[in-house]
Amino acid sequence: MNNRIVCAVTFGLCIVFIALVKVCTIPPGRISGNGNPGLLILLAALFPYAVLVASVCIESVKLLSRAGMSNGKLAISTIVLSLSIAFCADAQVEAYHRLLHELGGDAANPDSKIYRLFIVNQYTNTIFFNANIVCIGIGSAMLLGMFLYALKKKR
Repeated sequence: MNNRIVCAVTFGLCIVFIALVKVCTIPPGRISGNGNPGLLILLAALFPYAVLVASVCIESVKLLSRAGMSNGKLAISTIVLSLSIAFCADAQVEAYHRLLHELGGDAANPDSKIYRLFIVNQYTNTIFFNANIVCIGIGSAMLLGMFLYALKKKR
């Protein structure tokens, strides 16, 4: 199958899984005793996410090879992409801290809603699979593709 089609399909699946994880995650203001149905969705999302990241890396190398990108443009693209990844990582850390604040602390805090729960629970599913994580994965795959292209170009 064409790698671009794989990228598009797996990206679409990742968007669907982001929505499903959000639906199956209990808001901090509610109490849940139903276990963690979102964990099944998190596990199911791993495969399309891994395929997406791998196919984006492969497609990046192919596109760069076809375009014949110069070293200057490659350097600027690397800087811009690195800043984008850093922005997404900062947003991810901020979301994590905001959620822990809303839950009253982490699993070690007796006043927390998630006291003595495993870190992946019905309140924290969205921390582990969301748009920031997908963007960080795609950006990292593109950076790896640029690095592989630069190595290939040197030879």
